Amino acid sequence: MKVNKLRTFLSLFGITIGIFCIISVFTVLDWLEKSIRDSIDSMGSNVIYVQKFPWTFDGNIEYWDILRWPPVSMNDYQAVKNKSVKAEAVSFIIGENERIKFRNNVASDAIVAGVTDDLEKVVSFEIDKGRYFTPNEYSSGSNVAVMGAEVAEDLFGDVDPLDKEIKIAGRKARVIGVLKKEGQGAISLSNVDQITIVPIKFGSGFINLRNRFSDNQMIIRAKPDVPVQELSDEVTMVLRASRRLKPTEKTNFSVNNATMLSQGFDAVFKGITLGGWLIGGFAILVGGFGIANIMFVSVRERTNIIGI
Repeated sequence: MKVNKLRTFLSLFGITIGIFCIISVFTVLDWLEKSIRDSIDSMGSNVIYVQKFPWTFDGNIEYWDILRWPPVSMNDYQAVKNKSVKAEAVSFIIGENERIKFRNNVASDAIVAGVTDDLEKVVSFEIDKGRYFTPNEYSSGSNVAVMGAEVAEDLFGDVDPLDKEIKIAGRKARVIGVLKKEGQGAISLSNVDQITIVPIKFGSGFINLRNRFSDNQMIIRAKPDVPVQELSDEVTMVLRASRRLKPTEKTNFSVNNATMLSQGFDAVFKGITLGGWLIGGFAILVGGFGIANIMFVSVRERTNIIGI
């Protein structure tokens, strides 16, 4: 009797394990896909990112050719800002890893981004404490900084960071704001929690604006009712003219948008979903073999009774 109960338990356990594996795998996949797609959506469907490096490779351009391209520059930014009629807002960003110090606490490899005005119009973020830059602080290159939540926690701990003096690459700056934390539960394509933002005129004192290996970027938001492809085409023409590229010469910059990432992840998640089904199917197959073996033993023990 005890043996039969054990077999019944093992049969149910095998079925349960198979179902649990399928549910677990697809729950994780759904969470992963939702987190990534939320992050992509936060980039904006009407926003383009002009950079040296493309987000996807179509095979028409060699990687080594891209390395020889000039990085996006302030001249490019000024050209688009002055000549684009389809852009609602334009911002230029350049970042480097720098040493940030507060008293005896040091963030030795922190991400520091020098930005132009209108960043808040092209990038979605929230201020948790303090405030953002004023137009005067942008234009004058004031030594002020807005910090991500995690880098602020690392440097200040329980101390309120607002109006505290820090040193970025040896230069004094005053903290005027802290960004809202994205949190560890989210998967993000940006480093909002680890970044420190400064006006680009102040940042140019320690960030090399002409570094050919940096991936500077220009973020451009389209005007209402302007399709993102129209904005991309216009910006491409403006920059080709600004860089004096001949009609026969290839474009030496990349115009990226969130749709590229979304399409790329569609293919990735199709493969991952197929893998999930294979894992779940294998778990059910193993459970099925276990149940079949138990049933075989049960029938084998009763062959005399059933007359086989």
